[in-house]
Amino acid sequence: MPVKVRCSSCEKVLNAPDKLRGKTVKCPKCEAPLKIPSGQKKKTIEDSDSSDDNFLADLDLSRAEDHSQQVCPRCGARVKEDDIDCRSCGADLSSGGTPIPAAGSGGPIGRKKRKGPNKGEFLKAVWGDAWRFLMKNKGYAIKTSIFLLVLVSLDLAFGWMLWWCVNPPPQMFWLLLTFVFAMAPIGWVWHLVTETINHSLKKKDVLIRVNFDFFTNVSFGIKFFVWQLVAAFPFVIVFGVGGGMMIKNGSIVPGAILIGIGELLIFSMFPIGMTHMAMPQQKNGWLINKVLSGWGKSLLAVGYWIVFLVVTSIPVLACFGGIAATSGPKIDQFAKVMNENDFIHYARELVADHEKKQIEEPLDPSIINRAAVELTPTPWNNMIIPGILLAVGLVLSGPVIVMNARVVGQLSYYYSPDWDLNTLEKQLKYTVKEVKYDKNGRKIDPNKKPAWVTAVVGLVVVVVLFFVANYLSHQLFEKTFPAELFGGSSGTSAPAVETETEVETSARAE
Repeated sequence: MPVKVRCSSCEKVLNAPDKLRGKTVKCPKCEAPLKIPSGQKKKTIEDSDSSDDNFLADLDLSRAEDHSQQVCPRCGARVKEDDIDCRSCGADLSSGGTPIPAAGSGGPIGRKKRKGPNKGEFLKAVWGDAWRFLMKNKGYAIKTSIFLLVLVSLDLAFGWMLWWCVNPPPQMFWLLLTFVFAMAPIGWVWHLVTETINHSLKKKDVLIRVNFDFFTNVSFGIKFFVWQLVAAFPFVIVFGVGGGMMIKNGSIVPGAILIGIGELLIFSMFPIGMTHMAMPQQKNGWLINKVLSGWGKSLLAVGYWIVFLVVTSIPVLACFGGIAATSGPKIDQFAKVMNENDFIHYARELVADHEKKQIEEPLDPSIINRAAVELTPTPWNNMIIPGILLAVGLVLSGPVIVMNARVVGQLSYYYSPDWDLNTLEKQLKYTVKEVKYDKNGRKIDPNKKPAWVTAVVGLVVVVVLFFVANYLSHQLFEKTFPAELFGGSSGTSAPAVETETEVETSARAE
């Protein structure tokens, strides 16, 4: 039975034949003396007769390499199956562990010091690698295009229903659906990017089992916006709030530019954030200092990715730009007709509610006049060209997203040593729980809170939700929750219609 032995000089692992037990031979790699353990095997006459030089000369130890043990081809150190680089010498295991030149020799300087791949190779491999990845994963590009087309179309339909309805309960329903279906495509991009990062870190070019789950993607979409608020909080405060205050004070153009710069800086942290979110432990992705530290060490590469994103998105941007250039006035006319019909519907609802409840106080004449106006037919023809261009842009977005997800994955591979990634799985410590019983012999659940604690927490939650709902109801509908919002007095909504009527009357007079 062959015996495994490791050379003490070059760390080569060999499978020595059973007949060599107790013998000293030369290592086939470095030719250093190699002692084969004798074990418990007793010497036989055949073994004693086989110690002559001719017998050893006929042995081919180059075929005795042990392939079951993962070792670095460069230094012989033990490596794991999912390792990308040797942790001892930093050699790239995918390239056969070629020797790493020292600094000043013209080779990949610094690889051994960083214990990772050469960062300079990222800029050279971006375009060709992204295209090859797209060709090997065309199915995910098509799937992404279909998802975007269906989800965005449904979201626009729900948004139109939200616009069309005038009563608060159906408005809240359509608002919920609009929000949920707006988060789903963003969450799918999040999921696709994180999975591509995992495959890229393992040097895999083909995506495997990246499934679409609607509610999971909705949660990822919400997580994306929460991550921006947490991990990019300084940029949100300085650029977002600052630009918003400038716009509110009348400086529209400078405020918009400031907000745009802030959005660009936040977007440039996307690769680092997504890489942290792809790790088994995602805590570092929520820490501002960790994200900014890695961001500062890879600004050049991140800027190059943004250039790649802009160039590959030119067809998509052309479609969206074509919507604004060719159909801007038509979309504006469509919006005005929808607003006018919305006011008419709202006035009719007020009149019907007034008659149903037989309220003695008369309605404002402007509301009655507005309710008598005929609805303007919705100009759906105005939305044909924008709809076609939007559909084409969404279809073209699929390949663009897949290619850029690969670039983010390659960026993670080359710069992961600088990003302080937490690649270790969480270790769970199991302890024996002491079982306690009450005076009646029933088992006591340590996680169960007393009834009064549950009641107090529930009461606090209800009170908080009441005040939040009241605030939102007042801000959105100028009504108090819940009395005026669900069937109570019309409150201050009537003057809004009257004000609109006065503005339109003044405009016509001019």
